[in-house]
Amino acid sequence: MRIFNKMLLSGLGALTAVAALNPAYADEAKKEEDTSDVGAIIFRIENIQPVANKDGIIDKCNFIVTAFNRMNKAVTEAKLKFSWEDNISGKFSLNGQDIKVNTGKAAKTVVATDVTMSDIAPHAQKSFQVSVDTDKCFLLFDNLTYTVESCMNEGEKVQVKNSKVVSQGKGCAGNFDYIDSKNPEYYSEFKDVPESVIAQQAEKEKASEVAKIKTDYDDSMRDLQNINATLAEIK
Repeated sequence: MRIFNKMLLSGLGALTAVAALNPAYADEAKKEEDTSDVGAIIFRIENIQPVANKDGIIDKCNFIVTAFNRMNKAVTEAKLKFSWEDNISGKFSLNGQDIKVNTGKAAKTVVATDVTMSDIAPHAQKSFQVSVDTDKCFLLFDNLTYTVESCMNEGEKVQVKNSKVVSQGKGCAGNFDYIDSKNPEYYSEFKDVPESVIAQQAEKEKASEVAKIKTDYDDSMRDLQNINATLAEIK
């Protein structure tokens, strides 16, 4: 029996050594880790664009969420909550002229936004435009934490009371799988975002820029009128 145990341990040790020396074993394990479920609703974040306010300061980030529904049922509507944790900039803060080093919860800043996805056909891809109020657009590239608030499949019933939905479906809430840029599926499982979606985002940014110019112009004219009024009083 002792001889058998020694042989078994020796064999396991040899297999472990071979696995460590042979990259194929590690690659296979990594491949399984990076492979999403065949029935998942996979999604990725892309086309992150910082947006500046009228003072030229970035205070918003626009981005696109692309989802690929691998299920045999359509997704009628899904509501998710996205959040990113900033563990860098929150560590230090100014206290007068002194730099304070924060620890614990005080050292963390959370950026969050709500995302609604709707009408995703079975085995089809759809992109959604989203924005989040923050100047930390770099956080959006990875390290996403998300929760699925609700997810309704095609044909799923909901209760409505006083024109409000009082119960929401959870039929596909467990099917979502975020694909980050380190996962090979980020590049292999999605099609390019349609030009129409990119154009809509560009048009939205253009409209925001036009609104900013108009606001700046109105502010300048208001200041000029105030100056003229002051000069008239002096005369």
